[in-house]
Amino acid sequence: METLVNTIMALSQAPDSLGQLVGYLKTADSVLDNAQNNCLAAAQALDFQQHSLGIVYLLNAHAKRPNPNVNGAFTEYTAQFLRSCSAQQIQHVPEAFVELCHKFREQLAADPRAARGGIAPLLAALQRLAPSREHLTPLHADVLQLCLLSKVYNAAAPLLDLELTEVDPGRTAVGATDLLLYCYYGGMVAAGRKQLPRALELFLQGLTAPTMVCSAITAAIYKKYVLLSLIHTGAVAPLPKFTSHKVRQLPDAPDSKPYADLAAAYSSKSSDRLARVAEQHLAAFNADRNAGLVKQVLASLPVRTIQRLTQTYLTLSLADIARAAGLAGPAEAEAVILRMVARRQVFARINDRDGMVTFMQDPQQYNSAAMARKIDGAIKQCMSLSSQVQAVQDSLLLDKSYLNKVVMRERGSGGLGGLGSAVDADLVFGA
Repeated sequence: METLVNTIMALSQAPDSLGQLVGYLKTADSVLDNAQNNCLAAAQALDFQQHSLGIVYLLNAHAKRPNPNVNGAFTEYTAQFLRSCSAQQIQHVPEAFVELCHKFREQLAADPRAARGGIAPLLAALQRLAPSREHLTPLHADVLQLCLLSKVYNAAAPLLDLELTEVDPGRTAVGATDLLLYCYYGGMVAAGRKQLPRALELFLQGLTAPTMVCSAITAAIYKKYVLLSLIHTGAVAPLPKFTSHKVRQLPDAPDSKPYADLAAAYSSKSSDRLARVAEQHLAAFNADRNAGLVKQVLASLPVRTIQRLTQTYLTLSLADIARAAGLAGPAEAEAVILRMVARRQVFARINDRDGMVTFMQDPQQYNSAAMARKIDGAIKQCMSLSSQVQAVQDSLLLDKSYLNKVVMRERGSGGLGGLGSAVDADLVFGA
């Protein structure tokens, strides 16, 4: 161990020797495994900034112990390291750095009370690993999971309010599972922040991600997608045509039947039928840990019914509203309407003397400065995304391997008269 530590200190002195240090550490597995009990103490003797590479490998070796977090020493030291490590050094070993962050998250996730303390260190680690704010990394899902466990949803705002448009496995060690977990946890956190459109957007991104198999994560995303769709829009839209064939089979899967039955009951607009279906499949919803969302689905049906009434009537009695929405009576109808008014789901005035409700239009509509700023921000975001899509398209049109595939496909359909694909691509590039 002393030789290992001395080598780390010697090769960390100059940036030119970091590559040599990486090669040395990758071949030092046996030394690290044999000295697991001393790795944490060795890491504590090093400097966060100067010896980040060595500390990553030492902490990973320590984390392999059966109980690596005795008295919280591992998580406490790792949290300090993630806040202070050298971005230049850890970017040489993204896989090892991500592995360390995963182990740090696993230790904290085991105790929801401690999960909150890992959010800030992992956010700092994410900033050091990601080449830009728009890059997806494996640490996005780690941060979101801890936010979910600790119910500190707003701490995830910097991640959810930003569109991630870049994926670079070589520099961030990101994989397909990381994307699915980001969409899964991100959707749940967005739902916790009452940002249902954003939650549905993330779930749909996970469902439409290219795949040849339907994973357990994808199936879990679909179930929550169904429930949130009912809560937010009152219906479940069919998956887009570009969705993988395997994922498009999810609605007909046996495991999805309780959710299909719930959606069918919701479309009937019958509160009694919806409640019966929810009770019938309660065991399945509990097993999927979706019982809370199902309760929100049940509560949303009267709200949607009342919203439909505003499109037909200008005034209506509380008794009539209760009867149409399947509520217990005028008192419950009044309570529901008051909650809807507070949430700006409906605009109404209740006359206490005769129990009549007068429905009104949104007094602000699009006349407020806040709405103007919102529209302006949305337009700018669309323009930015359009520029990024155009840049990707331009790069594809100059990519030789892409042109080869296009020419090959055209040749297979007889569109190029049998010309060789490589020759045609070379002609495009002037080879």
